[in-house]
Amino acid sequence: MKIGDLVKYSEEAAKNRLAADFGGHDVSEWLGVIIDENPSYYFVRWNNQYYYDSGWGVAESKDELVVVS
Repeated sequence: MKIGDLVKYSEEAAKNRLAADFGGHDVSEWLGVIIDENPSYYFVRWNNQYYYDSGWGVAESKDELVVVS
């Protein structure tokens, strides 16, 4: 993965977040663009959701994301 890629949560990460973080909200269809990275995280600007509204992106663990295109 690289900056500019369209990504979504991996199937396992989406299931974990459904159960733990968002109290029943399905995050499996969230799409975002990687806008920056460091050795541990990608910073993703999520496009189609209501929880994160950061122009700087949200830090996401690299192993929780998969490339859509």
